[in-house]
Amino acid sequence: GIEEASIKGDNVYIHYAGLAGGGVGIELRRGAENVIDTVILERGGGSKLGRGVVITPKMEKVIVGIDDTDTQEEGATWVLAHEIGRYLESKGFGYYMDHTIVQLYPGNPYKTQNCVSVALTFAVYPSYKYKIREVIKDYLRERSLSDKTAIALYYGITPSKSMKIFTNKAKEGMVSLEEAIGVAEKNNIEVVKIFDRDEGIIGAVAALGLAEHHDIAARLGGDID
Repeated sequence: GIEEASIKGDNVYIHYAGLAGGGVGIELRRGAENVIDTVILERGGGSKLGRGVVITPKMEKVIVGIDDTDTQEEGATWVLAHEIGRYLESKGFGYYMDHTIVQLYPGNPYKTQNCVSVALTFAVYPSYKYKIREVIKDYLRERSLSDKTAIALYYGITPSKSMKIFTNKAKEGMVSLEEAIGVAEKNNIEVVKIFDRDEGIIGAVAALGLAEHHDIAARLGGDID
């Protein structure tokens, strides 16, 4: 398994050790996608322990919350969000890692249909970390069917406790725009209105808190223990 990982400059050095196939697997990584190089420290195989280093580019995690891209007549935010994820990866900005549908309060009188928002998770090359914001904005301006669309970008590793609390609150009842902006400011979340209206900000921020919790993200608030 992995013995050590370190960052030097723009590269990540992953030190790995293993027996049998695991001992020779490092050599097979040479030339693999997103692998810069491999270094064999001790050649292994069978019962002999092998050690080596896999060198990959440094990447950074970005979670993007998206809401209000559809109307009651047409569109679906989860579909458009998935298209955005695939588009960013196809352009070489990084890797589209995850797509989480987050169920919010179904009693919201302003909902379009199911009252869900979406969180997309990316591993992004550092030079594109902030550029993807503009790419997503342009994509949504062209394809969103609503004038309430908004996105929220979180550049941390793991959503904070206050973000999760806000998401759970948004599942169980109505929350205000002021609450959403307060959570965003506390956690250095960048909030972006795609058009002039700001209703989508609430759902976009709420999508972030449970981006890594598929087991409860799509459940109704009352169904969560």
